[in-house]
Amino acid sequence: MNKTKFIVVAVIAIAVLSYITLDLGKYLTLEYAQSQLSSIQDYKNENFAQTALLYFAGYVIATSLHTRGYHYHAARRRHFWCVLGNFAGFLR
Repeated sequence: MNKTKFIVVAVIAIAVLSYITLDLGKYLTLEYAQSQLSSIQDYKNENFAQTALLYFAGYVIATSLHTRGYHYHAARRRHFWCVLGNFAGFLR
């Protein structure tokens, strides 16, 4: 096994072991999300600019890591305007 495959397998194994040993599944439930909703909204209201920039940065990272398809070159020209449109929608 080459070095890259070993690293990928090790990262996956560490993630699975962390999930099991630290009981991270409790954070992936609807009940937990609903219990934290008011604190998240309070944080957003107190730190709106920081929250908006964090959302924008997360969106840009997520879209930049998206797998390129056959429509990539056509959509690439409109990508900047789509990102700004989604960011403006978040600010409403």
